[in-house]
Amino acid sequence: MLSVVELTEAELDELEWWCKHHKGNVIYLINCINNLLAGEPHSRQILDGALLGYGKMYLTKDPEGNESESEAKTTN
Repeated sequence: MLSVVELTEAELDELEWWCKHHKGNVIYLINCINNLLAGEPHSRQILDGALLGYGKMYLTKDPEGNESESEAKTTN
């Protein structure tokens, strides 16, 4: 499965900044997953909160049920 995220106009205008921002998000999630697998205290709650926040940021639908501009599109 391949996920493709369409870039917004703002992301295209500041491509390097947004690339670093999204890369930082991935690094944060990797660290959260590593902490969970290592059995760190409270790691599950931290990861659950991160996933909830990132889900709202990247996978939300507007009130009419339409995909947001930043929703990931998946292809097989």
